[in-house]
Amino acid sequence: MRKSGKEKTVSGIEECSQWLDKMVDEIYERIEKGKHPSFSFLLETLPNKLMDRERERFLGLSEDSQANGFYTRQLNLSLGKLNLRVPRVRHGKVFRPAILPARWKRVDKDYEQLLLAMLSNGYS
Repeated sequence: MRKSGKEKTVSGIEECSQWLDKMVDEIYERIEKGKHPSFSFLLETLPNKLMDRERERFLGLSEDSQANGFYTRQLNLSLGKLNLRVPRVRHGKVFRPAILPARWKRVDKDYEQLLLAMLSNGYS
Protein backbone atom coordinates (compact mmCIF):
# COMPACT_ATOMS: atom_id res chain seq x y z
CA MET A 1 0.00 0.00 0.00
CA ARG A 2 1.37 3.37 -0.99
CA LYS A 3 1.60 6.27 1.49
CA SER A 4 -0.21 9.47 0.67
CA GLY A 5 1.70 12.72 0.39
CA LYS A 6 0.37 13.83 3.79
CA GLU A 7 1.53 10.56 5.46
CA LYS A 8 5.00 10.95 3.88
CA THR A 9 5.21 14.52 5.20
CA VAL A 10 4.20 13.48 8.73
CA SER A 11 6.68 10.60 8.63
CA GLY A 12 9.41 12.96 7.38
CA ILE A 13 8.65 15.47 10.12
CA GLU A 14 8.78 12.72 12.76
CA GLU A 15 12.10 11.47 11.40
CA CYS A 16 13.51 14.99 11.39
CA SER A 17 12.32 15.52 14.95
CA GLN A 18 13.91 12.24 16.05
CA TRP A 19 17.17 13.20 14.33
CA LEU A 20 17.19 16.60 16.04
CA ASP A 21 16.52 14.95 19.42
CA LYS A 22 19.44 12.62 18.77
CA MET A 23 21.68 15.58 17.89
CA VAL A 24 20.73 17.38 21.11
CA ASP A 25 21.50 14.19 23.07
CA GLU A 26 24.91 13.97 21.37
CA ILE A 27 25.62 17.61 22.21
CA TYR A 28 24.83 17.03 25.90
CA GLU A 29 26.95 13.85 25.90
CA ARG A 30 29.88 15.88 24.55
CA ILE A 31 29.35 18.52 27.25
CA GLU A 32 29.27 15.83 29.97
CA LYS A 33 32.60 14.50 28.64
CA GLY A 34 34.09 17.99 28.87
CA LYS A 35 34.05 18.60 25.12
CA HIS A 36 32.57 21.77 23.74
CA PRO A 37 30.15 21.06 20.88
CA SER A 38 31.43 23.26 18.08
CA PHE A 39 29.63 24.58 15.06
CA SER A 40 32.00 22.43 12.99
CA PHE A 41 30.60 19.36 14.79
CA LEU A 42 27.10 20.30 13.64
CA LEU A 43 28.26 21.06 10.10
CA GLU A 44 30.09 17.74 10.01
CA THR A 45 27.08 15.75 11.18
CA LEU A 46 24.63 17.13 8.62
CA PRO A 47 26.45 16.02 5.43
CA ASN A 48 27.29 12.66 7.02
CA LYS A 49 23.61 12.00 7.78
CA LEU A 50 22.56 13.23 4.32
CA MET A 51 25.05 10.89 2.63
CA ASP A 52 23.86 7.95 4.77
CA ARG A 53 20.27 8.64 3.80
CA GLU A 54 21.17 9.04 0.13
CA ARG A 55 22.92 5.65 0.18
CA GLU A 56 19.84 4.05 1.80
CA ARG A 57 17.66 5.36 -1.02
CA PHE A 58 20.19 4.30 -3.65
CA LEU A 59 20.28 0.77 -2.23
CA GLY A 60 16.48 0.66 -2.15
CA LEU A 61 16.40 1.37 -5.89
CA SER A 62 19.32 -0.87 -6.84
CA GLU A 63 18.76 -4.60 -6.38
CA ASP A 64 22.34 -5.67 -7.06
CA SER A 65 24.14 -3.32 -4.65
CA GLN A 66 24.96 -3.60 -0.95
CA ALA A 67 26.32 -1.19 1.64
CA ASN A 68 30.10 -1.48 1.94
CA GLY A 69 31.15 0.71 4.86
CA PHE A 70 32.65 4.15 4.61
CA TYR A 71 35.85 5.92 3.69
CA THR A 72 36.97 9.11 5.38
CA ARG A 73 37.72 12.43 3.75
CA GLN A 74 38.43 15.87 5.11
CA LEU A 75 36.60 18.88 3.79
CA ASN A 76 38.45 22.13 4.45
CA LEU A 77 36.24 25.11 5.18
CA SER A 78 37.05 28.48 6.67
CA LEU A 79 35.36 27.26 9.89
CA GLY A 80 37.80 24.38 10.10
CA LYS A 81 38.20 20.85 8.79
CA LEU A 82 35.17 18.58 8.59
CA ASN A 83 35.74 14.85 8.89
CA LEU A 84 33.33 13.19 6.50
CA ARG A 85 32.38 9.53 6.42
CA VAL A 86 31.60 8.89 2.76
CA PRO A 87 29.41 5.81 2.30
CA ARG A 88 30.37 3.12 -0.21
CA VAL A 89 28.41 0.43 -2.00
CA ARG A 90 29.48 -2.98 -3.19
CA HIS A 91 28.66 -4.27 -6.67
CA GLY A 92 26.31 -2.75 -9.18
CA LYS A 93 26.15 0.89 -10.14
CA VAL A 94 28.67 3.47 -8.96
CA PHE A 95 27.47 5.49 -5.99
CA ARG A 96 28.75 8.97 -5.22
CA PRO A 97 26.83 11.21 -2.82
CA ALA A 98 25.42 14.22 -4.64
CA ILE A 99 26.34 16.61 -1.83
CA LEU A 100 30.09 16.10 -2.33
CA PRO A 101 31.99 18.62 -4.43
CA ALA A 102 33.45 17.42 -7.72
CA ARG A 103 36.45 15.12 -7.39
CA TRP A 104 39.75 16.80 -6.67
CA LYS A 105 38.11 20.19 -6.49
CA ARG A 106 38.74 22.49 -3.57
CA VAL A 107 35.65 23.76 -1.83
CA ASP A 108 34.76 27.35 -2.53
CA LYS A 109 32.67 29.83 -0.57
CA ASP A 110 29.48 28.85 -2.44
CA TYR A 111 29.65 25.27 -1.14
CA GLU A 112 30.33 26.47 2.38
CA GLN A 113 27.36 28.85 2.16
CA LEU A 114 25.17 25.97 0.94
CA LEU A 115 26.08 23.86 3.99
CA LEU A 116 25.40 26.77 6.34
CA ALA A 117 22.07 27.54 4.67
CA MET A 118 20.99 23.90 4.86
CA LEU A 119 21.82 23.74 8.54
CA SER A 120 20.14 27.03 9.37
CA ASN A 121 16.99 26.03 7.45
CA GLY A 122 16.74 22.73 9.29
CA TYR A 123 17.43 20.34 6.41
CA SER A 124 18.46 16.88 7.54
